[in-house]
Amino acid sequence: MPKNKILIFLLIFTMSCGYEPIHSKKNRLMNSYFSISEVNYTGDRDVNIKIKELLKYYTLSKNTKNYNIRINSESLKIIIAKDSNSNPTTHELKLKVTALVIKEGETNKEFIFEEKFKYNNIEDKYELKKYEKELKRNLTKVIIDNLLNNLLNYK
Repeated sequence: MPKNKILIFLLIFTMSCGYEPIHSKKNRLMNSYFSISEVNYTGDRDVNIKIKELLKYYTLSKNTKNYNIRINSESLKIIIAKDSNSNPTTHELKLKVTALVIKEGETNKEFIFEEKFKYNNIEDKYELKKYEKELKRNLTKVIIDNLLNNLLNYK
């Protein structure tokens, strides 16, 4: 019984402590000194959907630095190794995103980001597609984090 009371006591005090992660979307948006007024997408549809989702918070805000961005995304699946029956055993997913940043009255800046990931083949094709889609999402998130860091430092 005393263990339950201690657990309830700790639960009540930790829930109302006001903790908020430093790198949360809300804090990132409040600390950003730029906004994105327009984004044009070309290339891989899945990657572009994830990019649009990640940049949504920056298109809703209005700051003194406004950027227009043209994004071109490419994804490539390469077979790295095969077994003795010529069935693929290892793949590499390569994701390349080119972002052309346009700021009125200044020169355009082009950022190129490339991420790769090697993984083993899965016999179940449905699971393999699901895994590849999750990999694309994760690689896209890494690329967009790099883009946002570059935009923060872009003069």
